[in-house]
Amino acid sequence: MDTQAQEYASIVTEERVVDTPTIDISTIDGITANHISHIHQRKRSTGKTWMFGIIGVYALFALATLGWVGFTMTQKVELVSPSYYQQEVAYQQRIDNAKRAMNLPEPLQWRLVSDAQGERILEITYPKDQLQQGAVQGTITFLRPASLTMDKTVRVQPDAQGKQRIPLAAMDKGLWKVSIEWHVSGVGYYKETDLKL
Repeated sequence: MDTQAQEYASIVTEERVVDTPTIDISTIDGITANHISHIHQRKRSTGKTWMFGIIGVYALFALATLGWVGFTMTQKVELVSPSYYQQEVAYQQRIDNAKRAMNLPEPLQWRLVSDAQGERILEITYPKDQLQQGAVQGTITFLRPASLTMDKTVRVQPDAQGKQRIPLAAMDKGLWKVSIEWHVSGVGYYKETDLKL
């Protein structure tokens, strides 16, 4: 390269260097380089916090699920009793007895009445044709869903008119499930209802 071209290149380079203003990058719009690095570090740490939080939630869910599965696997559940066949036969007999009771020409009836002192009494009227066929035997069961210890069983004992009166004064107020299972000449009948005292 000739000398004139070298001089021109050095002048241009010098002018550029001289004309270019120097910028202090440590302060841009009032923000220092320390602030910028602090913001970058905060973004990184916030991102890590979210990452660890999400991992923790999934891990906790997985552990809770495994714990629940382990707990349920250790529980003893017996859905079939040793005498399930006999229970099924007895249940089917109860269904047959209930159908037979519904098909009676004169059905069993019950109603709540009050005696002279105002005490409530359950009055059950048995079908008259059954009374003529023979002795009516069976049980009346009062089940208390709120407390199994309050359940009560009474024998079926109709009078000459085919009525049985059961005093309810000793029984707590609330919902009772009443079931009557009776037999006449070896034929079974069943009826149940809810009773609100």
